[in-house]
Amino acid sequence: VITLVVPGEGRVGPGGTTVVHSSPTWATSSPSGNQIAAYNLATSAYVTLTGALSYTTASNSASALLVNITAGTSFNGTAGNPLVFQFGDAAYIYVRS
Repeated sequence: VITLVVPGEGRVGPGGTTVVHSSPTWATSSPSGNQIAAYNLATSAYVTLTGALSYTTASNSASALLVNITAGTSFNGTAGNPLVFQFGDAAYIYVRS
């Protein structure tokens, strides 16, 4: 699981929170179109995944909303390595609350 922290007010409305996205696919190189990718700064390589991709909200705080990006089986790499997320020009992920 990779968690994105979206800074901002984290109040949850009466309907809860929903992750809205363009159903982007995972890229293992510079993304284009409706793709997203994560570049691992520690290994100087793109992160790969095994299995299907899913998006859910994690517990939210007063200062941020958290989005979990989950691989069906696994992501490669080491937990805690710094990642840079890249989005193709048609990809989006946001949280509605």
